[in-house]
Amino acid sequence: MEKLKIFISGTQDDMQPERDAVDRAVVSTKLSTGIRAETTASQTQSPRAWIEQQIDECNIYIGVYSHRYGWVIPDENVSATEFEFDLALKSGKPVLVWIRKLREEEKSKPNFDRQEQFLNRVSDFTTGHLRQEFDNPNDLEKGVTTSLGETFTEIIRRGTTPSGKSLLEKMGNKSLGEQGNENIKLLKEKFFRITSRNLRKIQTKIPGLKEPLVRSEAILVEGQLLKGQHVVLTGEAGTGKSGIAARIAQNAMETGKATLLIDARDISTSQTEKDLREYLDLTDSFVSTIEQICDVNECRIILDQLDNVAGLRSAKIVVELIQELVQGINGLELMAVCRNKELHERDLLNGLLSNGLAEVICNEITQDQVANVLGLIDVKDYSPEVLSFGKNLLNLELIGQIHSQQPDFDFSTLTDVVYLWEKYIDTWYVREGRDAGEEMFKYAANLSRLGLNHPDGIIEREMPAPAALQRLVSWGIITFVEGRMYRFRHEKFQDYIYARDAADRLLLPQSILNEIPDHKSRNVFWWVESIYASRSSSMRLRFFEEVFNG
Repeated sequence: MEKLKIFISGTQDDMQPERDAVDRAVVSTKLSTGIRAETTASQTQSPRAWIEQQIDECNIYIGVYSHRYGWVIPDENVSATEFEFDLALKSGKPVLVWIRKLREEEKSKPNFDRQEQFLNRVSDFTTGHLRQEFDNPNDLEKGVTTSLGETFTEIIRRGTTPSGKSLLEKMGNKSLGEQGNENIKLLKEKFFRITSRNLRKIQTKIPGLKEPLVRSEAILVEGQLLKGQHVVLTGEAGTGKSGIAARIAQNAMETGKATLLIDARDISTSQTEKDLREYLDLTDSFVSTIEQICDVNECRIILDQLDNVAGLRSAKIVVELIQELVQGINGLELMAVCRNKELHERDLLNGLLSNGLAEVICNEITQDQVANVLGLIDVKDYSPEVLSFGKNLLNLELIGQIHSQQPDFDFSTLTDVVYLWEKYIDTWYVREGRDAGEEMFKYAANLSRLGLNHPDGIIEREMPAPAALQRLVSWGIITFVEGRMYRFRHEKFQDYIYARDAADRLLLPQSILNEIPDHKSRNVFWWVESIYASRSSSMRLRFFEEVFNG
């Protein structure tokens, strides 16, 4: 994959730790490489020619400045740093700038006044320039990592590939408007309606944050798709795979591509390609429809939640369709999303990889990112354990929910994940009242049994819809599918609520297996055992014994 080139500028003698920090941030994105003089092999060019070439070829310029002016180029009568900055401005490249806070000893450095004038000039620019102060290399590394993610996302939104080639050029100037194809327009509108409906199901923000987290995995997937490589995104539950899928879909819509985001759970009962065609309201075959669209307009297809149909007939249909789609349809970008933990999930994943999809692994966020989010949502005191289980985005979402409902909650008392989920349930009682909260949980427990017993978790609502269901929807626990059909927004909600109710009823493994399918019991068993442990219940030992003796 072609990597973005990032030129790192600034004085060397006094800023080596800072330059190293910027380079680490650049490398951590996996999409870019840092260019800096001190790590470059000996060149036959003059230093000036090398600098001019590197800035001309780079995609982004990063200036990391202290209050030391540095070496002055005799012919230019400006410092090398200012010379590089001016070249970057003339080239029109994105310019990101960080300025280290003033240190007392810097005031006595040569040309201190000139450096202050330069920094003031840098700070006068307003469009396309990020200017932040920092105090130490660690803060600088975090800031650069975050800002690079935002910059990469903006590059994608503008429709520019790493080589600078616009998406319109890549498309060969194929335009829906120029073609005037009414049929293609109608197909795009159908795709838009389905995609918009599925986007509404996906939680993309942590409560309390104004914007979604910038994920390096999303940037990596975009880079692969833009270069023509189809992708399968894998990872554990709660790592944010669907949120990344949503971002990939939104990027495509913003750049004018025909965009289809399918929640595989909605097609779990499909037995033939015709069933999928009916779901999408297509008159021609699915593959033929995509070929028609790609003749005049780029098309991006995202298949989310594929692990939920693993082992079903519908999964086989999807893999067969993918096999046809990736056989050289120009203008098609395809992304699949699938967990890789269970055996049936790995079998499905292997089928996708054998069709040439490249695997991108979605990891938990880091503890530093968790700490940054906690600071942004104003959670000040928390236990070390919060940083650990907050790496799972669903857990971090619950922390945000708890804080938004109970701003004075003491997160230093959160020491295990069961306690986190218990406190989340407690917020229902705080906000809705004891009776209403109890009714919510009772109704949710009943829905969890129904969902676990349906192949794709579908639950048919009662008529009229009870108040408890409406509350669960407003809390984002249950999400609307279509008509009278609902499901849990996240399987982990479904598993936990059932497990908590099972623990309240003091159930053992065999009793649970009498209520839910065997293949859905693994996560439920983990939750039940963990809940018994958190309650110091004597049932924990009996639960263990029956699991191992059964």
